[in-house]
Amino acid sequence: MTPDDRTRDEELRNVLREFENLEAMTGAIAEATQDLVDLSGPHLIALRAIHLGAQKVGDVASFTRTHVSSASRSVDQLLDAGLVTRDENPDDRRSVLLGLTDAGRAVFDRLEAFQHDMISTACADLSVDELRAFSSTLSRLRAGAVAAVEGSDRRVLA
Repeated sequence: MTPDDRTRDEELRNVLREFENLEAMTGAIAEATQDLVDLSGPHLIALRAIHLGAQKVGDVASFTRTHVSSASRSVDQLLDAGLVTRDENPDDRRSVLLGLTDAGRAVFDRLEAFQHDMISTACADLSVDELRAFSSTLSRLRAGAVAAVEGSDRRVLA
């Protein structure tokens, strides 16, 4: 192993530690968010999916990376809470289309404002150029993580 390899390995360990710290911080923000709008994490993600245009339960499942049955339960609970609508699809009467109610939009708007305030405070010391670089780096890391997970042998973790 060369000195450059050792330095890279050490920096990768540092990245992993920072991810663990970020995960803890993200968990704290998620808890605060859930307290703000009284919804669980899966419900918040399903609400976001519908806000961003997911029109069918299958779309919500794809967005949330969950099974259709899990997404369906979340959607049903959002329906019961009066946050989501389910209307007959005029182009295909066998399917339904999802949308947000006025109450659902209000919850989503409150959620987005809260999250914007949180990230704005967390990034207050970063310049616009640093924010751009950080966002670009996070996108590349996310893409790499997705590729790594999809190519991994998950039995190793079991």
